Amino acid sequence: MKELLKAKSEFRKKGVVLKADKVKSGAGGSWKFAGEDNLIKTIQEPLTECGLELIVTMEYLKELGTDTVKATLFHVDSGDSVSTQLSLPPVEPRVDKNGNKMYLDAEIERGKQFGYWSRMLSIRILGLSDIDPEDTMNEPQDISDEAKEGAISRLNNLLEASQNKEETVKWINKRYNVDNPDNLKANQMNEVCNLLVGKQNASN
Repeated sequence: MKELLKAKSEFRKKGVVLKADKVKSGAGGSWKFAGEDNLIKTIQEPLTECGLELIVTMEYLKELGTDTVKATLFHVDSGDSVSTQLSLPPVEPRVDKNGNKMYLDAEIERGKQFGYWSRMLSIRILGLSDIDPEDTMNEPQDISDEAKEGAISRLNNLLEASQNKEETVKWINKRYNVDNPDNLKANQMNEVCNLLVGKQNASN
């Protein structure tokens, strides 16, 4: 495991940054992120240079009766590995007007789930972010004191639940050039909360 950790440390030193090439819209506005193809192209060379290999698979766990996505980071020379895995929610085929089950639609939906979680688990296991910190697209305006207090409370709760609060706070302060996570802008605070939730989901 020591060799794997050393190699992963070297990977982090390379400062790999994902550049957003996709846009997603939701109730909270729009944001940019790095798509799966972009992710693969960005990490391939630095992973190889560090003697690492990342493999993502979908496995069916008979005992749970569910499909899972598993991301495994290998150190090529030593064979050491670390992995993270999560269960996919069930997908029931829709029924058309004639009562026929639309299995193809269900398979397409499962493929979308695999693609999304493959990207997310890869990002988490490598310690990357899929949101460009330089992007200020649709940056929210100032929010009310009450809303900000709620956002700070949510962030603090997530920090308390993190595996290493001190290191996480240091990372936040360095990444966003603040002396305290409470001083983050509204969009930055929302981004950090989403990242922490994604990381916690990936580790469960």
